[in-house]
Amino acid sequence: MPPSMFNTILLLLRYIYTDTHIFCIFIFFSSLSAFINLCVCCV
Repeated sequence: MPPSMFNTILLLLRYIYTDTHIFCIFIFFSSLSAFINLCVCCV
C-alpha cells in the first residue's frame, strides 16, 4: 500500500471517528474484511 493512500485512509478514519464512533468501527471491519479477501485472492 502506498504511503499516500495510507495517510488518506488515516485522515478518513479520523474524520469518521470524530463524526460517529460506530460508523468508524463499521468502516474499519468492512475494509479489514476486504483486505483479507484481497490477500486470499492474491495467494
